[in-house]
Amino acid sequence: MTNPDTLTPARALADLEQARTETGEARALAEALAERIRGGDATVTPAQLAEARQLAEFADLRVTAAQRKAEEAAEADRQARARHLAAQARQVADQDDPETLASAVRTLAEAVAGLVAVALPRNDRIRSIGNAVRDLDHELTVAGASRPLSSYGIVRHPEGIIVNSPPTRVVYLSAAELVAAAVRLGTGLRDVTEADVMEAFNHPDATLARVLKAVPALADEWRHSDEEWAAMDRKEQSRAVATRRAPLGASIHEPAL
Repeated sequence: MTNPDTLTPARALADLEQARTETGEARALAEALAERIRGGDATVTPAQLAEARQLAEFADLRVTAAQRKAEEAAEADRQARARHLAAQARQVADQDDPETLASAVRTLAEAVAGLVAVALPRNDRIRSIGNAVRDLDHELTVAGASRPLSSYGIVRHPEGIIVNSPPTRVVYLSAAELVAAAVRLGTGLRDVTEADVMEAFNHPDATLARVLKAVPALADEWRHSDEEWAAMDRKEQSRAVATRRAPLGASIHEPAL
């Protein structure tokens, strides 16, 4: 059998299987001799039967030994893999750079804030002019005006407005839509699946809380100040607590009577 110092689990199992095969053969030989004696074969001697049975017993002991060695080899292999995995995990922990991750998140957060800053006033302008077009169009229709509003080169559209000369359509796009589109473009089709993006965006506050818990540097940076906390209503404070942005040691205040 293989040297136990170099015994692998696979080799140990092979040795065990071999020992079982040899045991089966030894038992079969002993039983065959015994059956010959039962059948009246006088050529089989007691010494031959005893030797065959001793061989079967010895082979059975080898099976027990092989089983123990297989168990020891498996345990040694598990311990070796556990030590190796622990070393790998330690290396990952030592090489992790939370600040690099935090910096990347900050950059993206600033870009998203910039996108929202562009989208909101744009949407306000589109909504305002769209409502004005709707109201004036209704007024002209009720008054029976000789010229409809469309003749002035402007038409209200469900998604925004349309103007002529040259024909141009201005579409209302919510800030949330634009953020989602930017994230989808940035994640790519292969790097991050749509399902993963949907899961993260399905409960954004919960996602934010998980990220801030995992990256303390961001949590410290984005935690609300005591002044901001004091100015919040109960709902805002509850949300700040849920997203881990509440000041350290802060408690939700009761509404004033």
